[in-house]
Amino acid sequence: MLKAIQRYFRQLPGRYYRYYIKLHHSKVYIPRQKRQLAKYITDITCVSDGVEDTGTGRYCIFVLYSSSGTLQKNVLNALEAMRANGVNVLACLNAPLSNEATDLLAVHANKIITRNNIGYDFGAYKDCVKYVTDTFPDAKRVLILNDSIFFIRNGLEDFFAGMFSDYDVVAPFENWGDSAGNHLQSFAITVSNKVFFSSSFQMFWSQYLPVSSRLHAIEEGEKKLSNAIMKSADDSKVLYTCAELATRLSSLENDVRSSNLVVPLSYRAMVPVDETRTFSLKNRYRDVIDIVNLSSPVHTGGWLFPRYLGAPIIKKDLVYRQRFQFWEIQSLFKDLLTEEEASEFDTMLRAKGNHLKLDTAGLVRYELGIM
Repeated sequence: MLKAIQRYFRQLPGRYYRYYIKLHHSKVYIPRQKRQLAKYITDITCVSDGVEDTGTGRYCIFVLYSSSGTLQKNVLNALEAMRANGVNVLACLNAPLSNEATDLLAVHANKIITRNNIGYDFGAYKDCVKYVTDTFPDAKRVLILNDSIFFIRNGLEDFFAGMFSDYDVVAPFENWGDSAGNHLQSFAITVSNKVFFSSSFQMFWSQYLPVSSRLHAIEEGEKKLSNAIMKSADDSKVLYTCAELATRLSSLENDVRSSNLVVPLSYRAMVPVDETRTFSLKNRYRDVIDIVNLSSPVHTGGWLFPRYLGAPIIKKDLVYRQRFQFWEIQSLFKDLLTEEEASEFDTMLRAKGNHLKLDTAGLVRYELGIM
């Protein structure tokens, strides 16, 4: 019966097919997943030991997903930088690694946790938060991190030092855009033991159901996690803010001429250029900051934050999400990445491709934010 309904809607105009997929996702798929996960406990299948505990009380839940089974060089850079900061890494694998990669990971990680990717990154967070709560009751600070970002080696040790600074919560970026609602971005966030063991934080994770849906992870995961954290935090710090970026751009010593390539494709009409197709970055900094603040800053300011504030992280989906074209990324980051890093980053972008490689149903899901 369901297949017959699906065939029927596929024959209708695109707008009706879009309504069908949206309705099916919210009214059928997610409720069905919630019923199936009602008695969920954990997806962890194995925990193995790596290097010895540093004794600092600093822990990182580092969620990794490698479809090729390899350990990327930029991930190794992050592991080394964390180790230099005395961080114990709990590497959570949402996809299996090769034996060689696993052996290499064991040299850098305190624990290697294996699971089956139920609920994606947020499902892994849920499982690992429970594991840390049960296994490391003396943890002083915990970093939640995933590999949706590319780690630039230069500046990584300072980045992780900042993430482990003495605040109840630290995040590299936060959203204030109208469409997103205010929340800390969960691809990287640290909390003190006070927050980690608080009732609001623990209750959030105990109640969160790891539905395998990007929309669910954002609406029920990232946004509500941010609320749960702020309920018990006395102080907080965001490393890379629009305010800091505005100060830096407005105080540029030289009248830097910039192409509107520095802002995402969909916002370029907001920064008019002259006949040379450039504009004064210092004089038009307010327009640029308004764009960066409209949505996810780590995406809209994908080049600006690394270039002007030294953020050593880049989102891997800048091309896939239509923020920038591939050649633009190559051009923008050529002076910020080493030759080896540029090659690795380019290869990853090519492998992921863009939304146009998706089939019809995939394109609709992409447009709706489901995938």
